Amino acid sequence: MHFNIKFFLLAISFLLLGKSFGQVDISDTTLHIPMFYASFAYQIPGGDMADRFGDNANIGGGFQWKTNTNWVFG
Repeated sequence: MHFNIKFFLLAISFLLLGKSFGQVDISDTTLHIPMFYASFAYQIPGGDMADRFGDNANIGGGFQWKTNTNWVFG
């Protein structure tokens, strides 16, 4: 039990205090970027729901917009 609390606090500190360093070019971060994406999902019910329902598939897509201040909307 005591180990779990220490592990939890250590994991939270990595998530909150960690910095990622990478190769950043200033010209890349000041661009407005439109982004299109496609998605597909396939579900198979189990247990009691498998008796009443069959397989299901979803196809979709979307659009996102990145601003020059790195906000993403969409």
